[in-house]
Amino acid sequence: DLVRSRGLGDVYKRQVSASPKAAFSPPLTDCDTYAANPSDPGHLGQGVMPLAKIDTSKAVRACVMQLRHHTSTARFQYQLGRSLVAQRQYNLAIQAFRLAAEQNYAAAVNDIGYLYASGNGVPKDYNRALKWFSFAAAQNYAPAQSAIGDLYYSGFGVPKDYDQAMRWYQKAAAQGDAQAISRPVSYTHLRAHE
Repeated sequence: DLVRSRGLGDVYKRQVSASPKAAFSPPLTDCDTYAANPSDPGHLGQGVMPLAKIDTSKAVRACVMQLRHHTSTARFQYQLGRSLVAQRQYNLAIQAFRLAAEQNYAAAVNDIGYLYASGNGVPKDYNRALKWFSFAAAQNYAPAQSAIGDLYYSGFGVPKDYDQAMRWYQKAAAQGDAQAISRPVSYTHLRAHE
């Protein structure tokens, strides 16, 4: 397991105060134009959502080119991973995400959680998904907080707990996360769906 072999679990035990933009960050490139996630705090440019709108041939080519010059830039590793997910090359995508995750890149950490939650490229495992989402949520990454809310709302990998779901949705919504804002946030609404 790449995570164990590189000690990734230990990386997340430490608090990291630097944001992805705080370290050296190359200027806007074609990799950003074709593959950036607008929810990623480290993205440059407009970003592309949903994944289906990524022009994968251009995005993969642009991100690989940038990684030749900036081999350890987490932003490009993450964007390459997004492009590979759009191509359904999940085994390659998770490798790119893990390289970015090793640098505490919250969006990559979160997307590893999504791969475990969906079973794409890895066995479906909601417990591992929760672990990865929790690492990203600890960095105040709102989409991860929303994803944890979804797990509690659905009871996937955790006991169904509408109070916990609501708390996580509220954390994400407080940061302006559009998905969390659209989620049920009132206790009464959540209880009505039991």
